[in-house]
Amino acid sequence: MYPLMTTIYHSFSSNSTHSEKLDSISPKLHAAVTKHGFESNLLVMNSILDMYCRCSCFSKANRYFYEMNQRDLITWNTLIAGYERSNPTETSRNLLTGLPENI
Repeated sequence: MYPLMTTIYHSFSSNSTHSEKLDSISPKLHAAVTKHGFESNLLVMNSILDMYCRCSCFSKANRYFYEMNQRDLITWNTLIAGYERSNPTETSRNLLTGLPENI
């Protein structure tokens, strides 16, 4: 794994319970991922999605989710769990029913 990718991943994971801190650094981390070309790395992309969910930035999380070129089961689970953690809503149920069977 590349050092930058490892740093970014651990930044998302270790700080994910501190939503205020993540809210302030998320644009910088996302910009770094884009700048260094990790947009095609699903592990990194899922981490960014998780970051947005943990910051309760669901408009960004949704936009990001639908703009992703690749989605796997972890991607779907991340968004659904983010909604459920924040406030169980019809949105998470709708996502669950929209989950493709062939992932």
